[in-house]
Amino acid sequence: MPTLGAPKDFKVVPTWASSNPTDSTAFYVDVVELLDRLSTFSLEQPLDQIRFEFIHYNLEIAFIPSTPEDTRLNTQHIIWTLLYIAFSMAARRQYTAVSAGLLWRDESLTTVHITNRAGPSLSTGALDDDVLGRTLTSSNNSTLRTGKERLEINVLHDPKQPIAKDDLLLTALRAMGDALEAGIQTFAPQQKTMGIHRVTWLLVSEKDMHGNPLFKFRYSVFAIRRIVELMIKDNLWFGSLIYVTNLGTKVAEGGLKYWPEGIRATNQQ
Repeated sequence: MPTLGAPKDFKVVPTWASSNPTDSTAFYVDVVELLDRLSTFSLEQPLDQIRFEFIHYNLEIAFIPSTPEDTRLNTQHIIWTLLYIAFSMAARRQYTAVSAGLLWRDESLTTVHITNRAGPSLSTGALDDDVLGRTLTSSNNSTLRTGKERLEINVLHDPKQPIAKDDLLLTALRAMGDALEAGIQTFAPQQKTMGIHRVTWLLVSEKDMHGNPLFKFRYSVFAIRRIVELMIKDNLWFGSLIYVTNLGTKVAEGGLKYWPEGIRATNQQ
């Protein structure tokens, strides 16, 4: 399986555990959370030994450089690795602990370990109801504030469009990776990521009075994390329409769903 978005010089060589099963939903949520954390770093930022522990779930993700002095590992390597492992797990239909070597031009770069850890699983109600909701606002601590921005997301599920959980979550992960690689502070007319089995992530920008787009890829990262949390909390695996507002003004609309072929938003014509 190719490493999604990565150059040919970069390879991931996984060793899958024969036992030690991992909760697939917890894995997806943790990867989304980690990608969201990585959005605060530049793609080329060197990272030394890092370990991410998810207190609400049951996973630990650790990247261990080949030597303590090795500073080649950067944010983009981690994004490529997480996407590769997620799609590989789905293709295998087995969610287990894994250790993977990361190679750059056939030289060892680092090793990633994804393992279970003691703690509550998703089935124990670890997802906090105060964090999730159909309309995510500052009152439930789910509004994103960065400088002068105050983002909110509204979600409308479509019960006439049921979609397999893996198709939704893998498409969300791919879209999140695309947004990070595009640069989170980059303005754009839209983001469109073709995912799994025709499931597509689409966010189309509104425009200011001069015709400039209001959408930034950071808004997409925010929206994806929130919609994934919402789907898991409510156990609703349907296509969804969403719109994102900043300081009460709509900046983008779209969704995670099956879109008709050749769709073109009216505000982009």
